[in-house]
Amino acid sequence: MLYLLDIAGEMYSSVMAVVNYVCFGAICACCVVVYFAVVIGQFQNHYKGVAVGTTIGIVILLVINYFFIKYLGISLLVPPIGTPYFTDFMHVIQYLASIAVVLLAIVIFATALLSKLDRYYSHTLMSAVLFLFVIVGLHFYIYNNFGILIIFPPNLW
Repeated sequence: MLYLLDIAGEMYSSVMAVVNYVCFGAICACCVVVYFAVVIGQFQNHYKGVAVGTTIGIVILLVINYFFIKYLGISLLVPPIGTPYFTDFMHVIQYLASIAVVLLAIVIFATALLSKLDRYYSHTLMSAVLFLFVIVGLHFYIYNNFGILIIFPPNLW
């Protein structure tokens, strides 16, 4: 009987790890959609509605996660700390954050040049700088609270 409970507990952990990856992937995808909708919305106004709808979706997903944590004790976005799933999860986060910083740096440098030629690109430059500040702020928050480097940790490559 204990063997069956071990199998059930291990399967639950595997299933919850997949759920964590799917939920976090949904949040990341929504954030990417918001970013691109805001950037493209500066050029074509009908994309701004996509940004608002996706932002509402992000808020709904975060509220669902909050209620699951508060009432059921289950985190949908992050696996439990100290498990192998958490370590694998953090490696994925570190890759995503590091690649996002590099891409945002490319966008910032390109739009800084283009904004000198056409002032319309200054909006894209400011939104890229804002998102870079958000990522760096999250990096320092997670490092101060958990001691985990998100952007370019020494064990990333």
